[in-house]
Amino acid sequence: MVITKKYVMAGMSILVGASLGVTAVSADTTTDGTVTLQSPTGGNGEDLNLATNKLPTNLNFGTANIKYDQSIEQIATVDGNQASAPTTTDIQVTDNRGDLTKGWKLKVKQATQFTSTVNQAELAGAELTINTGDVTNIGGDLPTGGVINTQDYVITPGVDVEVFKASPGEGLGISTLPVNQYKLSIPAAAKKEADTYHAQLTWTFSDTL
Repeated sequence: MVITKKYVMAGMSILVGASLGVTAVSADTTTDGTVTLQSPTGGNGEDLNLATNKLPTNLNFGTANIKYDQSIEQIATVDGNQASAPTTTDIQVTDNRGDLTKGWKLKVKQATQFTSTVNQAELAGAELTINTGDVTNIGGDLPTGGVINTQDYVITPGVDVEVFKASPGEGLGISTLPVNQYKLSIPAAAKKEADTYHAQLTWTFSDTL
């Protein structure tokens, strides 16, 4: 009978020991992982880039017959022919600064009204409209402009028009604003010379909001 008791107690002792061993093995151990990201060029300004090669160098609205009974509307095309493909643009901004406290914006300005080549006469009331599509982004949140799907920007001579903007924390990575069409509207009552009229657009890109 005594041997039996000793056997039972020894068995119980082994079981308790095994239970304590399992508890020790289950202790948690942590491993830390780190990675450091930096702007490619050290934040010298090249980390924020407007792809100027994607902006049009010329907008050719072609040739239209003079008339006063109705307005004239011309679309900028690859060769000025209204039956040809319209001039389009992908305005592309790359932001690799890695700074969530900064944004950027793009403005366009038509310095003066369309004027004739010979007499420098203004084409009174002529209006340029830029039609844009859906903004896309790779790598971050859509710029503020992304909440507007299709937008017509009417360009008033002498006035800066903001066409693309990212508030702080937006627009990281590559943001693209497609321009679907450039349209010139000339009022019926505008005095018109048989001449070529000219105007110039200036695009201004800045990280100052």
